[in-house]
Amino acid sequence: MRFNKYFAHQIISVSFFIATALIVKVFLESIKLIKDHIIINFLTSGLLYSIIVLISVFYFPVIFGLRKEDIRIGINKGLMYLKR
Repeated sequence: MRFNKYFAHQIISVSFFIATALIVKVFLESIKLIKDHIIINFLTSGLLYSIIVLISVFYFPVIFGLRKEDIRIGINKGLMYLKR
């Protein structure tokens, strides 16, 4: 992989994670019920961030350096492990 392409991929990946964190932060700040509860706010933000990232990995695997086939193989391996 050429350096410029690799560097651009790194910038896009980091930007995605930063944008996701900012979106979750802004969303949770708009909810007044949990604004004063630090633990609930922390757990909720972690849960939302994780859900958004997992959905993004499935729909946009190229951002994370993966292919759709890699995702399917990983899911199948995980399911086979759980079936044991």
